[in-house]
Amino acid sequence: MTKLIEHVAQQALPNENRGLPTLNLDECERTGLPMDWDIIGVFGDILMCKYVDENPHGEVLRNGIYLKQEVTQNLWRVVEVLIVGPSASKNVNVGDLLMIPGDRGIPGLSKDGTKLIFINEPRAFAKVKPNT
Repeated sequence: MTKLIEHVAQQALPNENRGLPTLNLDECERTGLPMDWDIIGVFGDILMCKYVDENPHGEVLRNGIYLKQEVTQNLWRVVEVLIVGPSASKNVNVGDLLMIPGDRGIPGLSKDGTKLIFINEPRAFAKVKPNT
């Protein structure tokens, strides 16, 4: 039975790409969003967020130390939710701070230079707040 499940799983297409070619996130890293359009909503369970754990140079703050971008891909990241898709649960609201994996989602730059990320809600692992 285990062999059958493994065989079916190997042949099934991942639900997240629905048979589309894999997206190379490296190509999207510094992709600017169109300057002549404002995003007023997102679809499905997508969350549009901005990073709140980095400085203007892209260095990520961890335990009082800024880490260079080269080592931040495998870190947990903290984002603030800007727009919530209509199929997202009612557990996520605009303004929430979420912990997400650093290697997931589609990054982009807004017209004012803010580093944004589009991520599916199930990829967010926790709501967080700053230590006080």
